[in-house]
Amino acid sequence: MMNQQINWQAEREDEIEALYRSAAVRFAMQPEFAAFLLTLAEQEREHGKLLRQLLRPENAGTAGVDQLGDPDARQSTEKLIAASWLTLASASLSEQRMLEVIVQLEFSEWNSLFLLTMNWSGQNDGEFRRMLDEIELHRKTVEDYLLQAAGADELYQMIHTLAPLWKKRILIVDDDPVIARLLEIIMTPFGKLEVTTHPADALQHLRQRHFDVMISDVSMPEMDGIELYQQAIKLDPEIGKHFLFFTATNHQDHLRFIAENNILTLKKPANLKVLQEAMTSLLN
Repeated sequence: MMNQQINWQAEREDEIEALYRSAAVRFAMQPEFAAFLLTLAEQEREHGKLLRQLLRPENAGTAGVDQLGDPDARQSTEKLIAASWLTLASASLSEQRMLEVIVQLEFSEWNSLFLLTMNWSGQNDGEFRRMLDEIELHRKTVEDYLLQAAGADELYQMIHTLAPLWKKRILIVDDDPVIARLLEIIMTPFGKLEVTTHPADALQHLRQRHFDVMISDVSMPEMDGIELYQQAIKLDPEIGKHFLFFTATNHQDHLRFIAENNILTLKKPANLKVLQEAMTSLLN
């Protein structure tokens, strides 16, 4: 059932892409709006491509919350797309009305993607997470245009208040339980946390699921942070771009490795504001 849901969603992305491309032609005499519509179309095309990359034999089982089993929900989205084509054909179509169509489509798309996110059960969900990053970028594109568009305040608020599809995952590793607990308290507002005092456990977490940020000490008895970093990027190369060493080490080999690999590092102790700013930077 999961593959059916992914296929259904990808087909809707294709239809919305085609609609946005047609709308760009319709508004060719308004270059800024036409360019915006073409950007949305390209993003929708990428969404369909990324969704189809998620089709796997292990996803053929029954989903947890099966939207495809609810014909009303499915038909509601399909009817909205059909109605949007009729609106696009209207002789009196204005930019404001087209913006309303876009927001309606994005709301419908967001709701079905939210259900897909709830259902996702792949062990290694890095590809799924990267797809959601693209969806978030798409929402931001719509939001930014509405922010500067005349008379679009209400539409902007509708898009701006959409709940995130994904809660960020953060992996924290420090052999000192007090520091580990302190980081857990500080980082809780930023997302879902996995906290461990054992580097080997951290690697096991990485094998099981995708993380958006990893924070680690360097000087640890079982495995130092340098080796942990090296093992982590073998499991997930992307985590190297979102890695933070929180450490008091003065070991020259450690410092040399950190500098050569351009790894973000904060010296213990660090104040709360600095830690929060570092986390915001890594998540963005």
